Amino acid sequence: MNKTIESMMKMIDELKTSNKMLMEEMKELKNSVLGTKDEKATFDMEAICAEVIDREKRSKNIIIYNVTENINMGSSQRLTQDKQQVIQILNQITEINPNELIISRIGNVQKNKNETSTSRNGGPPRERPIKVTFPNSEQALFILRNKKNKISNDIRIGSDKTRIQREYFKQLLTKLNAEEEKGNSNLIIKYIDGIPKLIDKPVKKSCNNQEN
Repeated sequence: MNKTIESMMKMIDELKTSNKMLMEEMKELKNSVLGTKDEKATFDMEAICAEVIDREKRSKNIIIYNVTENINMGSSQRLTQDKQQVIQILNQITEINPNELIISRIGNVQKNKNETSTSRNGGPPRERPIKVTFPNSEQALFILRNKKNKISNDIRIGSDKTRIQREYFKQLLTKLNAEEEKGNSNLIIKYIDGIPKLIDKPVKKSCNNQEN
C-alpha cells in the first residue's frame, strides 16, 4: 500500500514539473508570436494536456543521428543491421538488453538518395534518424546524460522532442544567431531545470585570480 502511494506521489510531482516546464515554453512561444509579455496569458488546456501526454510518451525515446543505412537491403535486413549498430553505440555508454528496445527509422526510404537526393542545405543526403524506445524514461534519460565523450564524433544522440519543444529551441537559436551577428559572442543555450535558456557564458577564472 505504501509503495503504491509513493509511486502515485512521484507521478504527481513529475506531472507538476512537466506542466511547469510546458507552461513556460508555451508562454515564451506565444510572446514571440504576439509580441507581448502578458504574464496573465491564457492557454488552451486541451492543447496543454495533449502536449503533456505527448512528452510523457516521448520521454522513453532517444533519437540517434548519422547511423549508416543500406537502402539496398530488404526492410527486415535493414532493421537487423540497425539494431546491431544501435546496440554497438549504446553499449559504449552502458550495457543494454537488446530485447527491451524498439527500434525504427524516422522518415521514408530514399531509394535514389545516392544519385538525386540532397539534404535541406543542398549538401549530401543525410541518413534517416533512428528512434529507440526503452521500457521506461529512466533508461532513456541515463543515455542522454552520459552520452558525452563516449561515442563517435559522427554519431549524435538527442531527446525525442515534441513540435512545441522544437519550435521553442529553434526560437532560441534564432535569437542566439542574431546576437552573434551583432558581435555578441557571450551567450550560450543551456538547459536549466529541463528548459533551454539563453544565458551569458560562465566567466572563466584566470590563473592569477585562482592563486589569490
